[in-house]
Amino acid sequence: KAAEALLTHNFSAGASTVIDATLATLKEDRRKNLRYSLGKALAKHENAALEDICRQFVTHSDVATSVIGLDMYSKNRFASVRGELEKMAAKERPSGADKKAKSILEREKGN
Repeated sequence: KAAEALLTHNFSAGASTVIDATLATLKEDRRKNLRYSLGKALAKHENAALEDICRQFVTHSDVATSVIGLDMYSKNRFASVRGELEKMAAKERPSGADKKAKSILEREKGN
């Protein structure tokens, strides 16, 4: 809730704190519930400051983390992350996250 309040009411001041806390959770699976909560809060916002963390979420080995990263991408459409989605969408045996990446790319083509 605190992260959401920081991001909603003063994104420019609160984003770096929330991003730093979220980055720390990417390396520790015992803190993945916190990672999910912080990632979901970040995914609600459109801002260039989220590009690096979006890439890290999308490429994470945890499927739920990757899906949250796809939500960040969907909101922001970072060109540097698009290649990761294309790799996911091209997999022969796609996971749920891979299917979502393919769906996002198909929607982009339709626009």
